[in-house]
Amino acid sequence: MNKVICKRLEIVHVQDIDKMYADQVTLKPGKTFTQLILEGKAEYSSQSQTPDAGPVVNETVTAKIRLTQESYIIKFPLRYYVIRLYTDAGAFIVGSLDYPAELTFKDDKVYVNLTFKASRPL
Repeated sequence: MNKVICKRLEIVHVQDIDKMYADQVTLKPGKTFTQLILEGKAEYSSQSQTPDAGPVVNETVTAKIRLTQESYIIKFPLRYYVIRLYTDAGAFIVGSLDYPAELTFKDDKVYVNLTFKASRPL
């Protein structure tokens, strides 16, 4: 059964995480996930591969936000995040302490297109 990705995406920088186990994330004191205000639903894709080094899962999350003064995510040179995506059936995590999601982005003076990519062994 496919899950419908909602218009809710939260991020936290890996340095703000105390520990993780599966989809349970414990943050350092005073740290919280930050919700991004999206311009539409986020898109999620995953693909399994089996290179010589062993099987891996490559995950990609793309989202669009409006470029505003509060678009702090592109103001700071932070690249590695853990993402919490919400679906009609709950939430799931992309990235981990050992294999975080790497942020890249492009902006057009109105919107910012965010891409988070994470790869992890199976």
